[in-house]
Amino acid sequence: MSLFLGPVHQWLFGKILIVEERERFLRREFTERFGNRATGVVAEMARKYGRYLDEPLERLVANMPVQEFLVDSVERVETREAAIIKALIEEFGNRAEKFVLKVAYRHGRTKGRKATEEYEISNPLPERVYTILRNFFLDGMPSDDVIEIEQRPNREFIERHRRCLHRRYWQNVHVDERLMCEYLSRWVDGFCDAIDGIKHVKTKSLVKGDTLCEDRWLKTKGE
Repeated sequence: MSLFLGPVHQWLFGKILIVEERERFLRREFTERFGNRATGVVAEMARKYGRYLDEPLERLVANMPVQEFLVDSVERVETREAAIIKALIEEFGNRAEKFVLKVAYRHGRTKGRKATEEYEISNPLPERVYTILRNFFLDGMPSDDVIEIEQRPNREFIERHRRCLHRRYWQNVHVDERLMCEYLSRWVDGFCDAIDGIKHVKTKSLVKGDTLCEDRWLKTKGE
């Protein structure tokens, strides 16, 4: 029943809202750079792929099972974001492709700064930053267990997965998968760069032909 909302539902819903916030940030940055044509492009994709979630989760689920609502919401926001990015690049060309990656990085930094304050991060270890990042970065449903991790004491934390949980949404709208992978990676770069002493590096990617995706969180200063 949708009435039984637990912390994990609110946690996931919060990450879905961050994707929507990133979309709005993208629209604002593109409008400032390219003018009102960008606003029209984004508005058209929003109409096509569904409304934004501007009410509390309790109201939105109504009589719908909460799990079903969240699965649908993940699909909608991931697909719409990919469609928006594709449409912007088709409208404004190569300069838009480069700008998309800059915007992703900038938005990631805003969330990294927020995380630094919210979690009072000081002299962080890679594992802690990775754990905090998971509260901000939408990567499938909690039941989607595709991650393998490796921790190298105090200096490095590694995540690997052999199935991309985003890829099917990108394929649905025929957007450049390499660009979308880099887009999300740049967002994580920005998040980590806002936290002094930690750097994120993507070393392997399924969409680039590797057998797995591999991300590393590195401690760059301190003991």
